[in-house]
Amino acid sequence: MFDYTVETNKSWDEAVRDLETNLKDEKFGVLWNFDFGSVSEKLSVLYKKNEGLQIDDEGKFIKRVTEGLKEQPNAYEDIRQTNMGKINPPADEAKEMETGPNNCAV
Repeated sequence: MFDYTVETNKSWDEAVRDLETNLKDEKFGVLWNFDFGSVSEKLSVLYKKNEGLQIDDEGKFIKRVTEGLKEQPNAYEDIRQTNMGKINPPADEAKEMETGPNNCAV
């Protein structure tokens, strides 16, 4: 995985345009294309448009975020502990954990 971060005072559109140009100029091949669409908005506008951001009650917010989640797999806690490096299960158990669907994340 490659991670390169640069801070800039450029607008979002200008930064993306410059990045695309520089990658092309350097003939840097990538297997993806930029398709950011519209990704910025004033926070005040988001609060007005997004009813989920208007939930003041913590319990109601948690219910809203989690109400559509499927039940966690039986090995959920073991998978989390393994991913955090806190346990190291035998290879056969680790393989079994990896073969199921990824239902551990919210």
